[in-house]
Amino acid sequence: MSRSVKDLRDLICISRFGFRPDEEESNEDKDNDTTKLSSSISSPNNDDFNSILFYFDPSTINNWLDITNVRLDKLRQWCNIKNNFIHFIHFWLNKFDHKHKISLFDMEFELFLEHLLLAFSPGNFDSSIIEHFARYILYDIDRISKSLNKDSDYEFIQRIEILSNLERTNEYRTILADLPTLNNSNKNKLYLQWMLAMRAFGLVSICSAAIDFYENIQHTLNENTLVSINQDLEKDKTQITSLDQLKHRVEAAMRLCYVDVIDYYFKTKQLNDKTFFDDNNGRNILVNAVTIGHLDIVEYLLKANIPELDINYVTQSGNTVLHVCVNVQRKDIIQLLLKYYPNINVNIKNKQQATPLHLAIIYGDVDIVNILLEAGADKSLLMTNKTCKDLAKDFNNEYLYEMFSH
Repeated sequence: MSRSVKDLRDLICISRFGFRPDEEESNEDKDNDTTKLSSSISSPNNDDFNSILFYFDPSTINNWLDITNVRLDKLRQWCNIKNNFIHFIHFWLNKFDHKHKISLFDMEFELFLEHLLLAFSPGNFDSSIIEHFARYILYDIDRISKSLNKDSDYEFIQRIEILSNLERTNEYRTILADLPTLNNSNKNKLYLQWMLAMRAFGLVSICSAAIDFYENIQHTLNENTLVSINQDLEKDKTQITSLDQLKHRVEAAMRLCYVDVIDYYFKTKQLNDKTFFDDNNGRNILVNAVTIGHLDIVEYLLKANIPELDINYVTQSGNTVLHVCVNVQRKDIIQLLLKYYPNINVNIKNKQQATPLHLAIIYGDVDIVNILLEAGADKSLLMTNKTCKDLAKDFNNEYLYEMFSH
């Protein structure tokens, strides 16, 4: 038995597949169950599905768990190779329209319903009762497919991400076991286990179908953005944590300028300054974004009010984000920093005792010099023992030398 199947079975606690707890019931009890069936399901507030589950054939669950295991393995492999998952998020949020999302959800739900219908003894109740039961099992997917706004898109994507994470988290167990019945203390534990198995099968099927659909479209369009699961991995993925995955995906999204993907990670509360802190060089998420250089990404981060983001944070090299902007000579980003953080410290010094103004003079960037002066940069501050005028002279900039001579 593979680890994935064992994980699923440990979660669901499937045992005694052929045992029906009601098989010693009298015929009169069976008749009462059948009589109660329609009335119990017709009430949307009644989640007692014991009457339905009496007719369920539990021998199908073994096969469903095997299928679920295969799909989970493929999902994990595909989503964790290079930037596949980042491209999928961008596609789902930006390029896949509402109408086609509904069609995909409807088609996959119908397939799930067909599996359920085949697993119940025929002739005891009509398909609408099983459909109601199926929507209960996948209540969250049913709700997502009916609303389909940005929030529901994020919710669906997050389910795929949790299922595909290489590290098995508590969130993974939570979404697989997310049945209202668990909160209502269903007395029949075996029935509850069957329902958990059904949910795992249905949820993984629909999430996998979305990825498969996207992958097929990319192959049809001959896109080169994806990496096949048949290609060798660059390194052993088994040691990668969920936080490592998150950092990699956020950085990839920044490099690809996928603002929608950054928004997804922020709105789902996965992204803050601490989660993306770079321990190797002490850079926070904003410094990384400036280094990468996409203006739209930087502006999103500045507007997003990211928790615990320190605009004056000093990296291990001694530079602030303003120093970095001057080093890469991005006056457009400097203007954004001043727009969203007008109280940013423009006079802070790095390890070389240079303020951002000193660096702008060294680079001879007159535009940035003027922007910093307008923002309150103190031209009287020294870089070690050098004045602004001295620096302009040392770097042969006559215009700036004249400017700082007055």
